[in-house]
Amino acid sequence: MKDDWSKYIISGIFSASITKTGIAPFVRVKTLMQIQTYHNTNNYTNLYDSLKFIVRNEGFRGLYKGNMINLAKSVPNYCMKFTVNEYYIKYLLEKNGCKHMNELNFLKLLEAGVLTGVIQTSLMYPIDLVRTRIIQDKQMLGRDISIPQCAREIVRKGGVFALYTGFLPTIISAPIYVGLSLANYQYLRGRDDILSNSFIAGSIAGISSQSLTYPGDTIKKQLQVNGMNSQKYTGLIDCIKMMYRTNGIGGFYRGFAINTAKAAPELGLKFFVYELFKQYL
Repeated sequence: MKDDWSKYIISGIFSASITKTGIAPFVRVKTLMQIQTYHNTNNYTNLYDSLKFIVRNEGFRGLYKGNMINLAKSVPNYCMKFTVNEYYIKYLLEKNGCKHMNELNFLKLLEAGVLTGVIQTSLMYPIDLVRTRIIQDKQMLGRDISIPQCAREIVRKGGVFALYTGFLPTIISAPIYVGLSLANYQYLRGRDDILSNSFIAGSIAGISSQSLTYPGDTIKKQLQVNGMNSQKYTGLIDCIKMMYRTNGIGGFYRGFAINTAKAAPELGLKFFVYELFKQYL
């Protein structure tokens, strides 16, 4: 059991580090697209022009702005996600008298995934909040801000609970995303055809789950930057109403095309690297 624990953690570390660094520029562009309407700017319209705009204004390093804190969130996130999910599935196997994972039905796999999502989302949210705020460009922020400075300002203005600004839409959508992605992946891995390949299964699992939960992620991002320089929204409902009134349904899907384009390599690589290192160890 001890060996299994360390194997899951080490595999999760490699999976997070390689995956998140590889897709960091796409993540930043997607996030900037999601929050630019809050700042009434329109500098990020498509992937190519957005990448050019970042390099022109911030240099090549700008493509990876926020990547270190993203790794600080993602490494424990991935370790927690895979480890909690693996052990809960083992529990379900013993509880239901099953010997193999493909004997569990989809709802059981979804149960394990959602539980994993609730735990990781609750523990890692403050880091996610800080990451979203520092990933903004200089025009949005009006200044440069460091990770410690950002965290201190959040606590100084609103207390410790302010580290969970925008948490409500996240705790609704994120566990569903994690649950669906893990459950779909485990379900596909249990098949006997080409879909059982870890890269293909991970890609399908990622695209399908992200498509369903993307609006919740956009709302979360808008609420996370709310109140930094000015208070635009009074709460969750006000945020949804104003976003819809200003940009319609499309406002909730800003950056969706880029997110879908990166979902296959990101999720596929994540599960592929995890399985690779788990087998090697």
